[in-house]
Amino acid sequence: MNGQSQTEEALHQALDHYYDVYFRRGDIRETLALVDGDSTGAGTGAGEMAYTYDDVVRLYKQDLGQAPNEVHFEELSRTVTALNPDSGLTFSLLNLETEIMHQRLKFNQLRLTMVWRRDQKDQVFKIVHLHASFPTNEHEADESYPVKELEERNRVLERLVQDRTRELELSLEQQRDAASTDRLTGLRNRASLEDLLEMEINRAVQEEAVFAVILMDMDHFKRINDTHGHQAGDSCLKELAELLIRQSRPTDIVGRWGGEEFLIICPNTDERGSKDLAESFRLAVSAYRFTKTGAQTASFGVAAFMTGDDGETLIGRADRALYRAKGAGRNRVEV
Repeated sequence: MNGQSQTEEALHQALDHYYDVYFRRGDIRETLALVDGDSTGAGTGAGEMAYTYDDVVRLYKQDLGQAPNEVHFEELSRTVTALNPDSGLTFSLLNLETEIMHQRLKFNQLRLTMVWRRDQKDQVFKIVHLHASFPTNEHEADESYPVKELEERNRVLERLVQDRTRELELSLEQQRDAASTDRLTGLRNRASLEDLLEMEINRAVQEEAVFAVILMDMDHFKRINDTHGHQAGDSCLKELAELLIRQSRPTDIVGRWGGEEFLIICPNTDERGSKDLAESFRLAVSAYRFTKTGAQTASFGVAAFMTGDDGETLIGRADRALYRAKGAGRNRVEV
């Protein structure tokens, strides 16, 4: 059974359940449990319009209060359509018979249109819109006619489409964020940094702007893992990420380059300015006491963009500067 068939089967079950709790049992609690909090509705007589959930509750209580006996029904036809995995439409044609005030009453050719939406908490379909109408105006002078029924249904369907579109846009945004984010630290990951670095290079070429990069490596990180364990190492990297964000400027782009290496892209900053910024990072790290590992230090390599640079050459210079910082005793900044 494919996804659409599964959705339509669930809609069939939801409609059958509605028939049971509303028509057969007249159970107001179970009936209202099937109503979505954003539900609206339209009926066949005066005052039978519901624009809010409270209106819907009022109408159901009114209907069941006036006709408390079981409603015998004959379903003449049914159409079920899945709009997407989380919403659908049902249309059924019914003959109804019940007893009100000791009188046997029949209602023929009731058109019952319902829009359903899956509740994300309990994963069952609930009614977001209901429209009931008869083919003639014999019951009430202001009865809802088919054209009005279609207008009401289309209005709700349009709202559902808009809701679904917003959900998909949010999901896509979340997926994009996940694809560009380092899972451990929450910073931008290497792929995202490479894209942003290319954009910054293009901007520098077009606008003749300056910018620089800072490559940072935590000193003796292998010793941290070996002495305190990998969980302590992970904790240390997360705290370091938070420290770098606090110490950075609003325009700086901070990300995890890989392992214990971090990259800071510094727009509109020349070599002198980026070296001063790296020094402020170095001092902040050496002054900080990590929760599980205590005092630590880091080394920094700085490189400013030069005409003809691409990402590889620019990062290459920063990496060589970082290597010199390590070779000169660590806990220092080199250009």
